[in-house]
Order: sequence, then structure tokens, then C-alpha cells
Amino acid sequence: MTYDLQLVSVGKVYDNGTPAVIDFNLEVSKGEFIAFLGPSGCGKTTTLRMIAGFESITSGNILIRGKRINNVPPERRPTAMIFQNYALFPHMTLRGNVRFGLEMKKMPAAERNARVERMLDKLGLTEVGDFKPGKAADFVYLRPQEGGVLEAAVRHAQDPAQALAAIFTLAGVESVREVRVEGDVVFAAEA
Repeated sequence: MTYDLQLVSVGKVYDNGTPAVIDFNLEVSKGEFIAFLGPSGCGKTTTLRMIAGFESITSGNILIRGKRINNVPPERRPTAMIFQNYALFPHMTLRGNVRFGLEMKKMPAAERNARVERMLDKLGLTEVGDFKPGKAADFVYLRPQEGGVLEAAVRHAQDPAQALAAIFTLAGVESVREVRVEGDVVFAAEA
């Protein structure tokens, strides 16, 4: 069977000898949704950075749809990564940040602009597309709960409901069971 993503005995040891990931194996089939959970420093982000190509691997192989991509640069991989501290250009609007990568790929303007608008619409961010990053939600996360249920939370958002809707849409969640507010964080759980 060919998996969409396969990690075979993947390892990462930093130059100073510190092991970050040791002999990690993972097989992800088409349509599967996975999450890495664990304490700070256990290798979650390092693993994601290796898959995306932002971090080299020390051992093992990373395959996408059966093709080894260990030495393929990030811009040539069919992957995307959302960073913990959103890697957005603070001087650009959200629309400009979305457009930037497409401009670097030299996509024709009409196609690029249409794609930017589709992305913003899909994420429910059309209304804030002309805002700079500091004006949009600055804290969003998604986590699995018991029984495979997903829970999303957003803090300091201009429109928490809109941000939560965008997260659930991307995760393929169709209905919400519960919404609760705890301090300055709004939580929603999948039905």
C-alpha cells in the first residue's frame, strides 16, 4: 500500500549531539487527520519541520505518495506548515501574506488573485483580509478529545466564532456540539 505520508525510522540529532526525534515511524493514508501530542521538547515541531523540509533528517526516510523526499527542498514539496508563531509578514495585510507565496511562484495575476480570494473565503477571513496580522486572531488551536472529537479554541480574536468556523471547516467538522467561554478563550467542540 502506498501511503500519502510515510516516515520510516526517521531521526534527528542536532549538531551538539542532542537527539530530537529517535526512530519515528508513521503511516498516513489519504483523508486521514492526525495530530501530534506530547510535552514541550518531545519532537512534535521538529518532526513537522522535517516533513515540510525546513529541518534536515539525520536518519530514515520521508515518503510522500511513495516518493522519497529527504533531499527535496521545502518549496518543491507538496506540503504546507502553519507555524506556532504565525510566520506572517507584519507589514503586509492577511491578503498580501496569502498572495506572497503565489507571487514567488510567478503565478499569473488573475489566477493568483482568484486563488487568494478563494483561500480567504474558505477560511472565513474575507472580511479581515485587508487587516495586518496583529488585528486578526492571535491565538488559535485544535486538539483531539475523547472518542476522536475535535475541540478548537481561539483567544483574542476579533470574531472568535468566525475563527472557530474556519478551523472546523479545514478539519472537515460539520457540526458543533458545545461552545463555552473560559476567561478570554472561546472553546467549541465537534458534535
